[in-house]
Amino acid sequence: MFTLTGQIFITDKVEVVNNFPITPLSRIINLDEDDVLPKNVPYIIGGQNLLPPINSKIAEADGNEAAYDEYYSRHLLEPGQQTFIAALISFLYKGGQLLLFLPELGYSLTCDKLLEHILKLYGIHIGKIGYESNEYHKVTEAELHCFYDINYTPMWLDMVYMSGVISPYQYLADYPPQMNLGNGNPDLTEKLIVDLRPVGYTLSDKMREINLLRDRLRYNPRAHSPFVSAF
Repeated sequence: MFTLTGQIFITDKVEVVNNFPITPLSRIINLDEDDVLPKNVPYIIGGQNLLPPINSKIAEADGNEAAYDEYYSRHLLEPGQQTFIAALISFLYKGGQLLLFLPELGYSLTCDKLLEHILKLYGIHIGKIGYESNEYHKVTEAELHCFYDINYTPMWLDMVYMSGVISPYQYLADYPPQMNLGNGNPDLTEKLIVDLRPVGYTLSDKMREINLLRDRLRYNPRAHSPFVSAF
């Protein structure tokens, strides 16, 4: 069964970053734009593309939260951001530990909106480290922990498979049987056909063969593709 086994947190404290344990399976994602953290450090990765776009910041200044959310959602669903988030999800699948750094100064709304949209769009709840309750906001117990909404498992599988992290056999075996593979994504369909080489004259013929293999894998996880294309 496909699951995300790693953990992902966010902090606004440099001291938390400095005490973060560095291992082959840990990375710091730097969301700061003011060079607070050192550059050219292998385990620190720039993640400023996850910040809200300028249109959202203008909407924030205008007090238009609905426009802020609309622009931010669009931004996080653009191909570049999706590719970056797919890499993070793949790292979490491998058991990785991720710490996002976003200093409080200059980002009054950004942290809460980032967490809100990542959960809404990608089913990932990012836990908070180092945030303190104040008169405007009480940090709840739930906010301190990371967790994953398993309803997003098909999306994670699509992203991790497209990233080349899992085999087509694992992808087929773990995909929910009641759902269409990849939700009709043509790039994913093409990758399945290239990886599995099903025999067939038409796209429908080839996908039928892939779905037959998918059914076999539900009962025999060791099944493999018998397909050898003659063309």
